[in-house]
Amino acid sequence: MKKISSIALISTTLIIFVFLVFTQYQKTKIPEVNFNSLRKELVTDKVEYNVGEQINATLFVYNDEPYNVKFKAIKNYYITGYSLGDQNKIIDYVSVTTTSEYKIIPKNSRLKIADAVFIPQQEGEFFIQIMGISITLNVITH
Repeated sequence: MKKISSIALISTTLIIFVFLVFTQYQKTKIPEVNFNSLRKELVTDKVEYNVGEQINATLFVYNDEPYNVKFKAIKNYYITGYSLGDQNKIIDYVSVTTTSEYKIIPKNSRLKIADAVFIPQQEGEFFIQIMGISITLNVITH
């Protein structure tokens, strides 16, 4: 009888231990999301620039979830910048070397994905697109 109760106690303890280890593993496992499902924003430091003034554009991706998420690192993308009628349309294909297969975004935060610099040569609307996300700025003459 003592042998059976000892085995039952050891089995119960082992089951509880495995359950606790599995639960802790599930808490530390970061879920993977598709990059396209994340909210993205292309920002500049201003909305209006002078001809010849440097435009710094940054693409952010947001994690609006109350837990960390990860996505496969982006290795290649296009950057475009131009004014209508401008013969010098900027199109650049960017290749990125990453140290990790995944990028992690902490809960309720944003991560800088890409940035680019442009210098408009004529006044009017200036269009920027990074990874398919667009913004239109106004360029004026001093």
